[in-house]
Amino acid sequence: MALYDRENNRNLMREIMKIHLQGLTFKEIFVKIRNRITGREARHLFAELQVLRTKLSNIESGSAWKKTDTHLVEYLKLAPNPINALSIFKDEWSSTLPSQLGIAGPGPHQLFDDARIKQMYEYIPDISQFKILELGPLEGGHSFMLNSKAKKIVAIEANRNAFLKCLIVKNLLSLDKVEFLYGDFMQLNEKESYDLIVAVGVLYHMENPVQLLESLSRISDRIFFWTHYFEPDLSKWNSGLRQSMDLKWNTSENEVISGAILSNIRVVKYKYNEALGWNGFCGGPGLSANWIYREDFLHALSSLGYKEIEITFDMPDHVNGPAFCVYASR
Repeated sequence: MALYDRENNRNLMREIMKIHLQGLTFKEIFVKIRNRITGREARHLFAELQVLRTKLSNIESGSAWKKTDTHLVEYLKLAPNPINALSIFKDEWSSTLPSQLGIAGPGPHQLFDDARIKQMYEYIPDISQFKILELGPLEGGHSFMLNSKAKKIVAIEANRNAFLKCLIVKNLLSLDKVEFLYGDFMQLNEKESYDLIVAVGVLYHMENPVQLLESLSRISDRIFFWTHYFEPDLSKWNSGLRQSMDLKWNTSENEVISGAILSNIRVVKYKYNEALGWNGFCGGPGLSANWIYREDFLHALSSLGYKEIEITFDMPDHVNGPAFCVYASR
């Protein structure tokens, strides 16, 4: 029976398109499929591949972040362009960059126009004279939003690739008020002080969140959090998470953490599992982290002297686990 026919060819060409989008070169694509057909069919398909190659070349952008086969690993053969730097971390971005750049992506999440930061501005409308400490800037999305509002932002990132992405974004968007520092914010210089700490998406990645809370309380009277928390009433959780809860949350072995000030803070271990295998992984430095009970987190802030505690965006059924925004001030 002939291995080649029109329908098989259409299916194969669809497969080739998918392979191409995985970042393989034209040569690699052909090598990948050459054993499936021989003789006249192979020659015919090769001719169609040449046509496909031309079409793909015509629709690709002229910037490097959409290209994968035009340069050696260490060298780029395109005209200098700030956007080219995005290709260094191709397929590893989490954020969609601002529309002013006129490009799509490179990631899916709107972190450069984040409703959580806009929510913070409702509590502190004027931060024009603030020196801000930002924890875990990831790809500089929140840094970008703060840059237009604050006097100075110090953003600390421990993830090497995330830090380098922040430098790319700083260059791309001219973030003149942001200083990105590469290091562990669990080792903060507590002699420094800040008008505001922005801790969005970091507390639930900590192995010892109690230590972090105590440290932050020594250097600022204002903290804005967005964090996941542990809700013991599992009926409030997203139904999709409840079905596989035991794979990620060690609910049967709750732990208690104490620090220099805080005591008996209940936490539940969260395991990253398969997420550790993604090149763009942006969790914590350990193989797991500890999520604080909602009630204990709020009690901890009160015990640390924060008298005004405002809660918004409280979503126990969040798709990734219960989460809320909290603004705490003295």
